[in-house]
Amino acid sequence: MSLTKLRRLINEPTDVTYSDAILSEALAEQSDIYAVAADIWLEKAAAVISFDFSADGATFSKSQLHKQYLEQRDLCLSKVKGTIVKVVPKPTPKDYQVIINN
Repeated sequence: MSLTKLRRLINEPTDVTYSDAILSEALAEQSDIYAVAADIWLEKAAAVISFDFSADGATFSKSQLHKQYLEQRDLCLSKVKGTIVKVVPKPTPKDYQVIINN
């Protein structure tokens, strides 16, 4: 998988924050580049302090950055190739009919 494409997806053009080794390891652990990107956007969102404040006549909206990171995560998740999993419900005692012959 392409490190260049992953860097574009996560908006990290340099290896200052995420080295090639870190990204390569993440790609090796997951088979979908969009899933890797979604995980990284979630990590980036967690690192941003989510609060707003005003000082010296200026307003700082860190919550908007946090929200945008989560929106990028959702966008990447929407592109993850799904896997079909068959879910089989676990039988409960009421699902069984007990017949006792005397």
